[in-house]
Amino acid sequence: MRERTRGDALPSTKLGEVYICDYYGKVRYIVPYHTASNRLALWDEACYDELHAGPPYKTGGPFLCEKFTWGNNTLQGPFTIANKTSLAYRKEYHGYFQFNGPLDTPFSSVYPIYAEYGAEAWNKFAPSKPTADLGVFLAELRELPRMLKTTSDAFRKSWLAKGGQSSRKATRKAADNWLNYQFGWLPFINDLQKLYDTTKNIDKQLRFLRKNNGKWLHRGGDVLNRESSEVVLEDDQYTGHNPQLDTTFYNSYTKTGSKRVTKHITEHVWFEAAMKFYIPDINSPVGKLKALSNIYGLRHAPSIVWNVIPWSWLVDWCSNAGDIIDNLSLAAQNNLVAKYAYLMGTRRETQEFHSTAEYKLGTHSISGEVIGSHKERSEASPFGFGLSSDDFTGRQFSILTALGLTRML
Repeated sequence: MRERTRGDALPSTKLGEVYICDYYGKVRYIVPYHTASNRLALWDEACYDELHAGPPYKTGGPFLCEKFTWGNNTLQGPFTIANKTSLAYRKEYHGYFQFNGPLDTPFSSVYPIYAEYGAEAWNKFAPSKPTADLGVFLAELRELPRMLKTTSDAFRKSWLAKGGQSSRKATRKAADNWLNYQFGWLPFINDLQKLYDTTKNIDKQLRFLRKNNGKWLHRGGDVLNRESSEVVLEDDQYTGHNPQLDTTFYNSYTKTGSKRVTKHITEHVWFEAAMKFYIPDINSPVGKLKALSNIYGLRHAPSIVWNVIPWSWLVDWCSNAGDIIDNLSLAAQNNLVAKYAYLMGTRRETQEFHSTAEYKLGTHSISGEVIGSHKERSEASPFGFGLSSDDFTGRQFSILTALGLTRML
């Protein structure tokens, strides 16, 4: 890996001066104010990549580039601020302001942050991935009688109920019915829909497998598109102006103003690969049977076993175990390989700041933004893993809550 850095910064800069007058309004003292740090960064950029001398020449390679721009937070002004209208013992500030709140550098390390999506991307864009889960569907049919009983009991008790029932009992029943829907009827209906769609398009899928068997295929697409915003600082008591002038400039000794910082994050991750599968003798009767079994999801025994194991769904929420097992099954059953497979990701983080200072002779405001950008390319491993708390959706949290209610009540 080679490293390249560049940037632009100002040396320690004098923001301004306070002129202190005597009784007659004549300037007697001058107090200078300087920037808070020894260097005032305008922007910094670091790039890490890998050269391929070749031959043979390698497609792609690791790449990471991060840039941090302070925008208009360098210096704003000049301004003139006085602490009183009369000239006797008057103080005047002549100079610039900059924001003095906690503005974080968006990226604290120079490591890929999206490599964890490798297993998910492989599984999503594998060219020989089954379009139905007939094996899992047949294995889970044993749960159908229990699903019917739970549903019929719910309707019967709702019909016969007269008067109220304890909130504890009602809560448990609601949780039972919610779980029955999420883990029973919803997957059952989805599996039926997949089976119908697969059967409807079976000739088209067979033609695809026969036509592309043993050929390199370009595969790829979006893996993640996410935006978020949050207020990371809100203070209604103290100003974010730098320099902080002495208390004679402000309306109040205990309230000098306010400051606010809002963070906006936009992320985009996509996948690109050259992949190849090979099903031996695909044009023979035996080969056709293998292809059909693959399309309907009957050949991937490890995946079937994993999906019918109790609580495997919870492990999948907290890891890429399901995707990894699927990828292993595809590699073993369909000889799935990749000439190259990469994840590309971009992240833009904008911190918008606003500060108000409440001076005796009026209110003064400054605002601006600090921008950080992150770009990366990393090899997509079919065995990548990772989880953050933000990965749980509202539906997943509702299921975990319902499980807790059925165990506690």
